[in-house]
Amino acid sequence: IHISESMVARAIRTKEWTYCVADPTLNGGKDSSSMQYQEYQMYNNYSDPAQLVNLAGRQPFSQDAAQLRDELLEMIVESGEPKPTITPARLYP
Repeated sequence: IHISESMVARAIRTKEWTYCVADPTLNGGKDSSSMQYQEYQMYNNYSDPAQLVNLAGRQPFSQDAAQLRDELLEMIVESGEPKPTITPARLYP
């Protein structure tokens, strides 16, 4: 998913997860992409289908986030954009 109106962001959705990264320093109405994203949101679609509990940065899900990050980076490059950096969310217990 390419989000570029309200913010500059990219996301991936699998059966189990929704994972979103964003660049809070850019303007979605003016900038179409970024070279530096930060993890923004991560939801478990099985246990939280309404996406009420953001799991980004929570340590029990850090391996899942790393896998989703790699998949999203691959998809960004496949879409023709240069490979950006994605900074993991700060880990919380």
